[in-house]
Amino acid sequence: MISNQGIQVSNTDNVSPFNPSNKMISYDEVVYILSQHGIDDKPKDITLYNKAFLHRSYCTRKNDNVLTGNIECPTDCLPLQEESNERLEFLGDAILNFVVANYLYERYPDANEGFLTKIRTKIVNGNKLAELATYLKLGDHLIISQQLEANKGRSNKNNLEDVFEALLGAIYLDFSSVNNGFIEENGVGFQTVMNFIINILETYIDFSTIVVQKVNPKDTFVKLAQHNFQWTPKFYEINVCDKDNIKEHTISIKNNEDFTIAVATGETRKMAEINAAEKALKYYGWS
Repeated sequence: MISNQGIQVSNTDNVSPFNPSNKMISYDEVVYILSQHGIDDKPKDITLYNKAFLHRSYCTRKNDNVLTGNIECPTDCLPLQEESNERLEFLGDAILNFVVANYLYERYPDANEGFLTKIRTKIVNGNKLAELATYLKLGDHLIISQQLEANKGRSNKNNLEDVFEALLGAIYLDFSSVNNGFIEENGVGFQTVMNFIINILETYIDFSTIVVQKVNPKDTFVKLAQHNFQWTPKFYEINVCDKDNIKEHTISIKNNEDFTIAVATGETRKMAEINAAEKALKYYGWS
């Protein structure tokens, strides 16, 4: 955490990001969140949790090593911070996907890969993670610019999804710190964050509903491609024609190397995209 002294750096030209509503999450507040979800051990490094709530809008930025937009930090505001929660989010995302996959593997021992993939996608998606973050009231502790504050940044789905994953990364790192060097203890951080995630799943997820809940194949394919391959599929409408007075749309899906993964038709562009996504899911063995 940066001390509240000296000149700070604005991340938006001519607009002050300083937000008097920001308050760093306290040690006791972290203890409460953990204890309510199966973790009785006390956190060790509060700075990890502080960073987990830091949105990039409240961080200093450098452009070609030249600091720009310097303004005085108001006395009633937190200073801008050096690093956002994005690295913790990256770590938490990887942990979450593995833990959910392992949990579903054990919960449904007779289910095939396609079923498990669909259920995982329903859980590990932006809307559901934002919902879980709302249950935990994580938005209350976000550190965001006054511009985001004015635009309901604390309830923004993307911000909530990100802070949920960043919190998981912070928990893992905090409880992975080993003082005596025994290698057997290096798994404590993972075990702790796994217990935290499973407690949340079993507290807030209605599996009887989520199993029968329909999922959009396009959303499923996009999410899986982003997670497994780190690219976003591109949907192109390559043809529209009339057949017996009914329009037929043809959609092509391509990957990041412009390779055509699937082609399908439908009476509307949306239906054609869904049909193409279903083919793409089968192409990769995800359905």
